[in-house]
Amino acid sequence: MSLKKATYVKMHFGECINEVNKEPLIIESYGKKSAVMISYDAYPQLQAYKDYYWGEKSQKALKQSKFLSPEESLRYIQSKLNIKSSIIKR
Repeated sequence: MSLKKATYVKMHFGECINEVNKEPLIIESYGKKSAVMISYDAYPQLQAYKDYYWGEKSQKALKQSKFLSPEESLRYIQSKLNIKSSIIKR
């Protein structure tokens, strides 16, 4: 991965687009890494990894039964919103 300043990317956008087809580009703004530019071809793969990660997390949660029942969910929401149960209608 290469690193470019945001002002450089702004002034050489077309060149940067060509570069991300080879490798991702880290964009730095005010001395801090603020963004990563990737090619369109790399995006579906990144999305697939993200979907896989959250799928695995949900399967693990299912196995550990860390979900609230509908009634528990309603009580939790009501307690957080400080609303009486008569206000919320099903």
